[in-house]
Amino acid sequence: MGLHLKDKINSLTPQLSEADRESFLKQFQRIDCDRKGYISLNDLRRHMKSQGQEISEAMLTDMLKEVDLNKNGRIDESEFLQLMSSMKEGSVSHSRLASAINMHRKPIDTVRSGGGL
Repeated sequence: MGLHLKDKINSLTPQLSEADRESFLKQFQRIDCDRKGYISLNDLRRHMKSQGQEISEAMLTDMLKEVDLNKNGRIDESEFLQLMSSMKEGSVSHSRLASAINMHRKPIDTVRSGGGL
């Protein structure tokens, strides 16, 4: 799955509104709490634990590799924004990283969902 996701993400440039970009950068900075400009495996592990999620090392590594396009062992800000742009545009339908940190989920509009009951 990771290779196909990388191909889709790599072919896109971030097409985000300024509001979306700011929102995604805030999410990025919550994970990159040291403000290094990238998310390391340790950052990802720390974030998941702070959210009450116990994820295996293998799964954390896979999540990082799935988004790490330049294969430097970390998720750079630009890679993160590319993923979020791809998720928002619908060209990538699922990412383990985005699912784990609940970033791409939006509340369902009750009018469009049939009443919300």
